[in-house]
Amino acid sequence: GAGCVAAVHATTPTAPGASLRTAADTIAWKTQQIRVCLGLERPTFTLLSADIRERLFLLLASQHAAGGFAASGEGLEVIRSLPVFTTVAGDKTDIAAGDFVTCPPGVAFAETLSRFGGLLEYRDSARDFYAALGVPELVDADVLARFIVPSLARMALPGRTAALTYLQRHWPRLRDNAPLRAALKVARFVDANGEAGAATLKSPGELYDPEVELLAAVFRGQAGAFPAGAWSQPAWLALLREVGLRSTVD
Repeated sequence: GAGCVAAVHATTPTAPGASLRTAADTIAWKTQQIRVCLGLERPTFTLLSADIRERLFLLLASQHAAGGFAASGEGLEVIRSLPVFTTVAGDKTDIAAGDFVTCPPGVAFAETLSRFGGLLEYRDSARDFYAALGVPELVDADVLARFIVPSLARMALPGRTAALTYLQRHWPRLRDNAPLRAALKVARFVDANGEAGAATLKSPGELYDPEVELLAAVFRGQAGAFPAGAWSQPAWLALLREVGLRSTVD
């Protein structure tokens, strides 16, 4: 009501760093005060057209670096609650809750993210804005770790082969990515001796290193104990050792 509007207009920032330098600062600050006055967790903006929301996004993205309140932790929290962010499906959403990312065009396997509802439209001009809001920009290792590797066992053979070929080719660069190594340790993608088919794929931690003489002797002739086929070759064995291939018996 009128009292709420009057209270909002009368309010001035008092928190350290909460100065109003830009239009983005004013929008974020006024939004926060309206939320407090009306008891809203998130503004709905249902009466704003998609075009106005887009213009609001562009303003916030262009002014955040020079902002006072809008660049503060409190201000960024308010901005996350605004439904001005565009997903790759074209929907406008807030990013206050949920898992949201961006992915530049040209990143390997980026096309596999098309069904991920948290993928925001990539905008080169908004990269710093997204970063300030805590929205990760994915690289190939991230796509592999989060979306490809956990699905390897369910993939058709051509897709699985393409992903693993890329992984092996770029392993010298990818090996330092801890989430990717962790995903590979538990993913089922390795053919085992005496077994065939996607239903029998093993994770590296379920298999033993065939080049450890004691293990080779103990498990000789036992199906499903060692990597088989291409996986038993030096290049793949070296990679598997880094992601959990067993060299001892528990």
